Amino acid sequence: MPLFVLAGIMHPLAFGAILFFAGRKLEPADVGAGLKTGRSPVLIAAGAIMAVIGAGLALVVVGNWDAIVAATRSLSAAAQGLTASIGVMLLGLALLYAGRGQRQVA
Repeated sequence: MPLFVLAGIMHPLAFGAILFFAGRKLEPADVGAGLKTGRSPVLIAAGAIMAVIGAGLALVVVGNWDAIVAATRSLSAAAQGLTASIGVMLLGLALLYAGRGQRQVA
């Protein structure tokens, strides 16, 4: 599999996450309706999946660092791939944090 295919996985992953959360019928959100403060298994699952995928992609980029630099003749291309991979992982961790719920304040 070409390295540019692996490096270009962030956008399809984001599109898939949007379809997963919003479905095919996109409508404006009413943030006040049905507000839940408990744990969200969907957010936790999606966050865990995205964090694992991001970490895996980061490992692929680090493992193929020399090949990426040689193929692109640019150190910045490898750095951008690593940055994007870490970004996917951080988004997954943010979803994990959001899915844990909120404590009730008295």
